[in-house]
Amino acid sequence: MKRAAFKLKVKKDKMEEYKQEHDAIWPELVEAIRRNGFHNYSIFLDDDGNLFGYTEVDESLDKSLE
Repeated sequence: MKRAAFKLKVKKDKMEEYKQEHDAIWPELVEAIRRNGFHNYSIFLDDDGNLFGYTEVDESLDKSLE
């Protein structure tokens, strides 16, 4: 299993919208994430909009994103 991480910045004026969109994950999205080889997917967002994401993938991030 491979580990992958990413970071990005959420604009301050979009943080509430981002939180609302990501608080309730659709069951279909959870299934798609698993089906494509992602495991232990986590997202961390701080008060300044800095976002860090972490996941483990079966083969490689590129393969899981195909």
